[in-house]
Amino acid sequence: MARSDVAGPGSRVRRLLACAGSFAACLALVGMPVAAAPGDVERSMVEDHNDVLGLMDVAEARYVHEWGQPPDWHVRTHGTWRPIEIWDRGFIWIELDTRYGDEADFSVLLRADRSRMVGTLFRITPDAGSPDVRVADVTIWRRSADSVSVTLPLRHLVFGEARTTFRWWVVASFVGDACPATCVDDVPDDPAFAASEDAPGWPPASVAALG
Repeated sequence: MARSDVAGPGSRVRRLLACAGSFAACLALVGMPVAAAPGDVERSMVEDHNDVLGLMDVAEARYVHEWGQPPDWHVRTHGTWRPIEIWDRGFIWIELDTRYGDEADFSVLLRADRSRMVGTLFRITPDAGSPDVRVADVTIWRRSADSVSVTLPLRHLVFGEARTTFRWWVVASFVGDACPATCVDDVPDDPAFAASEDAPGWPPASVAALG
């Protein structure tokens, strides 16, 4: 979904506003199943149209979880880009709903540090006046000039007692000549259609295999 503003859930709005200026400010404020079987690989994919200006127009996001390993997320954009081109201007968040309610409880921030990409996991605080909590740095890499990938051990997350699944979606933003007011891409367009994955221990036979 293409947007030229930052209207939306409060926690995400303050992160977008902060990161649109600089990463220093960001630190201060910061599916659909394809296959799943124990012993196999679980994959989900969400696709998005070429519908937003700037370099952070997401084409697809994939979740890949090889049993016994931490899961990976792969985000591909419609165009190619270099880290230096999005430094302090382009950001991708993988939002994770693991506890209660419909809002994200954790967020993985993918950003450029000059010529390289880095990733950080944050725990989102419900109080709009409080900073999000930095949990851990995460492994990040690029497979192509139009993509970025991240590995996230699920042990870093906190799950609600009654949660047998968790949801994820992607938010990307970019500020530039074509996006002076910050272009935002929500993937999927409606979070109600966010991808859903098994929470750790579900199904029960997988509890020892999850990363």
